[in-house]
Amino acid sequence: MKHLFYITGVIIAFVCHCSVAYGQVSVGVHTGINSSKMFIRSDDDPQTVENTYWKTRFMVGIPIEIALSKHWALQPELNYVQKGWNFNAMDTLGNHAEIDLRFDYLELPLLLKYTKQWKKTHFYAFGGPYFSYTNHIRASLSSVLGNPSETIKPKDIHFSSYDVGFYAGVGIGRKIGIGTLSAEIRYGHSIANIMQKEYSDGTSMMNRNFQFLVSYRIPLGVGVFKKNNKQ
Repeated sequence: MKHLFYITGVIIAFVCHCSVAYGQVSVGVHTGINSSKMFIRSDDDPQTVENTYWKTRFMVGIPIEIALSKHWALQPELNYVQKGWNFNAMDTLGNHAEIDLRFDYLELPLLLKYTKQWKKTHFYAFGGPYFSYTNHIRASLSSVLGNPSETIKPKDIHFSSYDVGFYAGVGIGRKIGIGTLSAEIRYGHSIANIMQKEYSDGTSMMNRNFQFLVSYRIPLGVGVFKKNNKQ
């Protein structure tokens, strides 16, 4: 967890530096849906095990866009993201059951963004790594025995509290009022095995997810690029 705070501190320091150097920083809020599933691979069988199903949940966060040039920007974010998946299993009596797992992540993406302006509309593409942390998992079982659910610690079922991966996506935005309204789609690809190593037994489990977001950002200052254009 201390590594996450260290990374956050570095980003905040960088934001302060860019605010002084360029004077062009935008802060906003975004929200949308997160559709995720689990990618499972075994060392014994390199083929993907298709036994999990897409699950759609909620996410919300605060993006900060820091101008690096006319087209390029750095966008750190602090997000709350619900990930998870469904899979089929058997209950204690041997009946068919469906297990639903929900991971509530505090997520810190660090994205590099390229924007192309056309009148009041702009198109953009972005990508970069993310770091996630969760302290609890919501587990639900649906079978003929009922629908019990409980909140458990990741370590209690041998999952890691941390996840690392990258995002890539595209979006479109338009200036409305004093800020910019945007809509985007992004793909998340975990590169970390969320199973604890000592219990994985050669099996790797990694998150895959799509996010559909809308956002509104307000500029905090007037950039040097606008000033130069006026001169």
